[in-house]
Amino acid sequence: MLMSAQKEKFFKFCPDCGSSNWKLTDIPALIAYRELYVRCVDCGFQAKEFPEGTAEFIEGFRRQKNKASDLR
Repeated sequence: MLMSAQKEKFFKFCPDCGSSNWKLTDIPALIAYRELYVRCVDCGFQAKEFPEGTAEFIEGFRRQKNKASDLR
């Protein structure tokens, strides 16, 4: 049985600014132990994990963030 539905692509994005421009960084916690963090290249926000969403979802998220910042 062939499935004709294509899988949607999901992308990590910054929950602070909505950017999908990120990189993995490591922060030395102890001498022999390092923790990996995801860091937003655009705003500098970092966390252990970033949320994922489709391109349409991320675009909607950015619009909501822009509307919220315009109201301030």
